Amino acid sequence: HAVMERAAFDNPTAVPALVSATARAANTDGEMIEEAERMVSAALDSGVIRRAAAANRCYREVPFSVMRGEMTVEGKMDLVFVEDEELVIVDYKTDAEPPGGFGSLVERYSRQALAYGVAAEQATEMPLREVVLLFLSGSEPVEMKVDIGKARDERARSFDRILTELPQ
Repeated sequence: HAVMERAAFDNPTAVPALVSATARAANTDGEMIEEAERMVSAALDSGVIRRAAAANRCYREVPFSVMRGEMTVEGKMDLVFVEDEELVIVDYKTDAEPPGGFGSLVERYSRQALAYGVAAEQATEMPLREVVLLFLSGSEPVEMKVDIGKARDERARSFDRILTELPQ
């Protein structure tokens, strides 16, 4: 995540130096450095990151804060960009691929993704085009879209209820 926050989407040749610098700052070992280089390079080669690179408005590590009763729910969206005046949210995932494939993880992350979508729509008053879970631990990046129809249905419900359904 730290490398993706600073990586130049249009310059994959800079990945090794950026990963190395980030790893030194975090006291990371060589095996993890190689894996991080592979993941970041794969991410930069993914369709959704190429789309983000082409977008006029692209934001990384976007913080959000929403009041829920007397409680504040805060978080960060890995990547948000605007495409044809609609929001696209990308959430990087580094989970190992389970036996059922990455598709089996979409349900696990769907509440979080939908909460991001609702928060972004409310904050920007722009429609949500899609939320993409970008899995990076496999041999190639895997993009899994969260059903935005469901996101729009969820928006009709109270934001408070969505947040109470997020996993702890």
